[in-house]
Amino acid sequence: MGPRRALAWSVPWLCAVALGCALTPDYERPDLELPDAWVEPADAGASIANLGWWELYEDPALGGLIEAALDENQDLALALSRVHELADQLIFVRADQFPFLDVFGSAGRGRESRDVVPGASTDNRFSIGAELSFEVDIWKKFSRATEAARADLLAGEASYRNVKLSLVASVASAYFLLRDLDERLAISRRTVESRRESLAIISARFAQGTVGELDVNQAEIQLAIAEAAVANFERGVVQTENSLRVLLGRYPGEVLRGAELHLRVFPPEVPPGLSAELLKRRPDVVAAEQALRAETARIGVAEALRWPSLTVSGSIAAVAEELTDLNSNDAKAWNIAAGVFAPIFNSGQLKAQAAAQRARTEQVMYDFEATLR
Repeated sequence: MGPRRALAWSVPWLCAVALGCALTPDYERPDLELPDAWVEPADAGASIANLGWWELYEDPALGGLIEAALDENQDLALALSRVHELADQLIFVRADQFPFLDVFGSAGRGRESRDVVPGASTDNRFSIGAELSFEVDIWKKFSRATEAARADLLAGEASYRNVKLSLVASVASAYFLLRDLDERLAISRRTVESRRESLAIISARFAQGTVGELDVNQAEIQLAIAEAAVANFERGVVQTENSLRVLLGRYPGEVLRGAELHLRVFPPEVPPGLSAELLKRRPDVVAAEQALRAETARIGVAEALRWPSLTVSGSIAAVAEELTDLNSNDAKAWNIAAGVFAPIFNSGQLKAQAAAQRARTEQVMYDFEATLR
């Protein structure tokens, strides 16, 4: 290889080493052609979208139940723990972009076999030093992995918010169902009392001979129907209370009630014309898009594994037979090395791995589009 040819080959390589070359393009959000608004423009849309909707009911009991669920629900705690795991995983993955520095030290005393080394003596050996190693991110393998880990973290945070909103909605729905069952139970009990009075009156008339036995039988049937409704609503109240307590992360039991339904302040209706940009704020949409970003970045990681990698390392140490000699110049030792690793026989395997990652990314893209719709 002539000097000019060697120089022409080395300049791009050195540029790649210095700057890094991504094998895949950066993530870009798919063009989904979202509508400007759902129905027609409305000035109140932005304000309604930013409200804490459960606070609009002005029910302290409901607010207390929601706060208890946010503090004690195990599913929400699990989602939050997942976010903490992803945050630590991001730190772990990002560390590969920086050099690793290790320190070492040792002390020993020993002797070689005199059958092998005649006249071998007992010697001391002390050493202390540091080693620096760094894999150059030529193809942006580590930066793409960091990008994927960061997107996983953002997706985890969005999933946590989604679980949180779902939990609040479930608590509110169960609470209003419970209050509705309470009122239905109260109405059924009043109906039972009314039909008992009617049965007593009809029975008295039957005793006087003014009505027939059929009227008595019909009154008894109506009373039995009302009593069955009471038992059915009582069972529904208990089941709903137990379901609500499970959402609170507690054992089955009674639930504190607030104002009755007919005394409650209901929130205003959501106006038409909310901007379609609100879709991008939905936690499930954010989680789906960040998952797509993560899988897209992992294509770059998979592609980079198919190309050579460059590792640079260096070490400095002091080795001496006496501990006091570690500071002498003669005890110093150092080493600098560089190595290249390139896959050859497993290139087909790595190519298939990259193709599989592209297929996974395509699947996540379809999931993201389906989530938006």
